[in-house]
Amino acid sequence: NLMFRTTYGDALIPELTKVIDGSVRYQAINAIQVAALLHTPASLALLESHIESDNEARPDIRLWSVIGVGQAIGVDSIRADKIKGGLRALARGGENETNPLVLRRIFEVLDEAVRNQRPNNLGGDEIRNLAIESEVDLVKQTFQRLQDQDAPADLLLALEPGIILIRNQYIDPRLQQVSRRTSNGMSEKVATYIGRRNAPQLGQIYDVILLNQDRIREDPELNRAAGQLIDSSETTMKLVHSNLQSGTSPTGLTDGKALWTNQDLVGLARNRDAWMTVLAEQPYQR
Repeated sequence: NLMFRTTYGDALIPELTKVIDGSVRYQAINAIQVAALLHTPASLALLESHIESDNEARPDIRLWSVIGVGQAIGVDSIRADKIKGGLRALARGGENETNPLVLRRIFEVLDEAVRNQRPNNLGGDEIRNLAIESEVDLVKQTFQRLQDQDAPADLLLALEPGIILIRNQYIDPRLQQVSRRTSNGMSEKVATYIGRRNAPQLGQIYDVILLNQDRIREDPELNRAAGQLIDSSETTMKLVHSNLQSGTSPTGLTDGKALWTNQDLVGLARNRDAWMTVLAEQPYQR
C-alpha cells in the first residue's frame, strides 16, 4: 500500500540518488527504474529532476525518467497535483530536448495523460486538460525550433509518431464524447478541441521541411520520415477541417508526400499557402 511504499521509499531514495548521480551508467538506469516502481510522490520528484537536459546530460537517464512519469499516471494513490507536476516537467524537458527517442517518449506519456481513465474527482479531467495544452505547445515549439534550425533535424523521427498519436486522440470515440469547459463558459468536446488547437500547428510542417530540406535529404531515414510527417500532418488537417467545416477542404491541394518525393518544393509552398489561408480564420483562431 501507499504507506508502506512511502516509508520504504523514504529510506531507499537517498541511496538511489547516489547511484543515479554516480558514474556507472547501467547502475544509474537500474536505480531510475527502481525509483519509478515505488510510485510515490517522492520518487516522482526524483524522476522529474532528471528529465530536463539542463539538469541531466545523459539521454538514457532522461528517457527512463520520462517513462517513470508515464507509469505514475495510472496510480490513483498519487494525487493529481503530483502527476501534473510530472507533466509540467515533461513539457519543460521537451522544450529543449535534442534526442528523438526521448522526445518521442514525451509525446507518448502526454498521450497516456490525455487518455487517462481517472475519475474527475481524482483529477482525471485536470490531468487531461494539462496534457492537451502541453501537447499543443510541444508541437508548436518543436516546429519553431526546427524552422529556426535550433534543433537537430532528426527530431522529425519523434514528431511523426507524435502527430499520429494526436490524430488518434481526435478520432478516439471516448474523447469525442467527453466535454470540457471553454474560456467563455461554453462546452466543447475534447476531441474537437484537440483538433482545433493542433491544426494550426500542423500547418507549419511545410516551412519546417522547406527550411531543413538540405539537412533532411542527406539522411535516407530522415528523408522517409519527412514524407511520412507531411502525410500525417495533411491527413490530420484534412480530417479536422472536414469535420469542423461540414465536409469542405481547402482548394488547390496536391499530395504533399508525393511533392516531397518528387522534390517539388514549389508545390509544397502552394500547399502551405492554401492551408495558411484557412487556418488563419475561424474556428481555429479563437
